Amino acid sequence: MANEAVLVERQPNTWPTGFTVADATAITKGAILMMTDPRTASLATNGPVAVAGIAARDKVASDGRTQLGVWSTPGLIFDVSLSGACDIGDPLMVSALATTYPNYVEAASGTTSGANTIGYALETGTNGEVIQMRLQPGTAGGAVS
Repeated sequence: MANEAVLVERQPNTWPTGFTVADATAITKGAILMMTDPRTASLATNGPVAVAGIAARDKVASDGRTQLGVWSTPGLIFDVSLSGACDIGDPLMVSALATTYPNYVEAASGTTSGANTIGYALETGTNGEVIQMRLQPGTAGGAVS
């Protein structure tokens, strides 16, 4: 995979949250993950999707593991790849082109809210640029304007 999110800042005593994952699936550390039912994380596909968080470690396909630590604590800072442009403070979601460009984020559309947001931009960016994002999964609290 490519363009994985890179953790650049975390607060003391913050730890990954456990999610169920498919044993047969390979997941790269830093991959953006979406939620499926029940409380299962998988590789994010074309957004907007309900965000689980960011994989805290590698998971090898068919290694017998069905649990994975996922960074989902609000406030963690990540370097992420941007699809399209965004302004500082814009809420972000999984890119609508995530199947083609995995792990990209984009400015959230006017109808994206709640669990479909992954965080917000800490800097203004342009297409293909790496920007810093504050992780805030599922906390947008309403429609984005």
